[in-house]
Amino acid sequence: MKIAIIGNENTVLPLKSLGIEIFNIKTQKDGEEILARIRNEENGNDNYAVIFITSDWHKKLETEIIKFKNKILPAIISLPSPDEKPGATLAGLEKMIERAIGSKLILK
Repeated sequence: MKIAIIGNENTVLPLKSLGIEIFNIKTQKDGEEILARIRNEENGNDNYAVIFITSDWHKKLETEIIKFKNKILPAIISLPSPDEKPGATLAGLEKMIERAIGSKLILK
């Protein structure tokens, strides 16, 4: 199982040294193609367990991300973008936790 991160170069490049597969995207089409390729790889042996996407791209790629919704893996997790206000991705995280455990969790 692999871990990937999708986002702008200045965000993803430092994580390459940790063994995370990085996908630097510059356009929405880049992101759509990457997510489609990952979906097509699911039938192979190199599946992704977790895909991190910076929140700016997560919003732009929502229609592609929805295609993963009913699958157990990969878990797609939104990370704060470098220029984002702290706590802006908390609502999305709360929804993921609620779906995973079946109950609302108060995060403060």
